[in-house]
Amino acid sequence: MLKLALVLLLSLGLVSCLKESDFSPNRDRGLFIHATNAMEHNQFDVAVITFQTLINTYPDSGYAAMAKYVLENDPRLADCHIPPDMNIVFGSDDSCLGH
Repeated sequence: MLKLALVLLLSLGLVSCLKESDFSPNRDRGLFIHATNAMEHNQFDVAVITFQTLINTYPDSGYAAMAKYVLENDPRLADCHIPPDMNIVFGSDDSCLGH
């Protein structure tokens, strides 16, 4: 019985460590920086996907609020719409499809 309790305790500890590493601190900041860097390099499709990932993964983050603002107000992203099912076909250039 003691061995079972010890195994359960260790298993719970390992699972909690795995989940914590998946959502490391400042990951939201890293996604925001990645998206803005993509915009600087005219990779608008990458920027939109990264901003949407940030918003969906960290909805309460201040970076998510900034990402929403950029998506709604930056004219370079106005025609860059990613379908809800995320079946994306990238063009040969770095611009969004439809440009």
